[in-house]
Amino acid sequence: RAVAKVEHPNIVQVYDVGFQKGYFFIVMQLLRGQTLEERLAESGALDVRTSLEIAREVAQGLGAAHAKGVIHRDLKPANIVLSEDGRARLTDFGLAQDAEEADDAQGMIVGTPFYMSPEQWLGHRADERSDLYALGVILYQMVTGRRPFESEAVADLMQQHLKEAPRSPREYDGTLPEGLCAVIQKMLAKPPAKRYPGVPAFLRDLERVLRDEDPEA
Repeated sequence: RAVAKVEHPNIVQVYDVGFQKGYFFIVMQLLRGQTLEERLAESGALDVRTSLEIAREVAQGLGAAHAKGVIHRDLKPANIVLSEDGRARLTDFGLAQDAEEADDAQGMIVGTPFYMSPEQWLGHRADERSDLYALGVILYQMVTGRRPFESEAVADLMQQHLKEAPRSPREYDGTLPEGLCAVIQKMLAKPPAKRYPGVPAFLRDLERVLRDEDPEA
């Protein structure tokens, strides 16, 4: 119901939800293509322009959701579909937080460990900056071919997200623009107050990087 309120070309359209014969159902737009997770598994790191264009479209979808009071809370490559028309679309709002509804998960740790913001690890309320943190993890992964924090143990991942600074993407690829690395590092700041306050500020910096200009970050 939360995502059904949002109509945007970068979000899968939900047409109906309901309960029938003992089952909940969702009727949504059919997308043909592959997930970003599948694309990364095939190709490893993507080129900078492709990565930024995907990040821009995901951010535009997030911005539309945020404007309706909807926080995704589970942004990850598996929930981004690269459809046949060349567009990136957000899917799977199963953990979404709707400002108009009571949060059933308040105080609980909600999300996917590799992509969760520090405040989500602490069970705090997520906001726009939490989704941008997850997008920062994804952007890091797109340009380097690896996530900023890796561990098979969830407790280790938690400590990394809470306390460890990620290695600069340039340590994996020295040709990456310094401005891009600065943007990613701002997105991955531990305190939410040090990240972009919302999608518009991030998009302004992203456009500067695309124009080979220095970003605010």
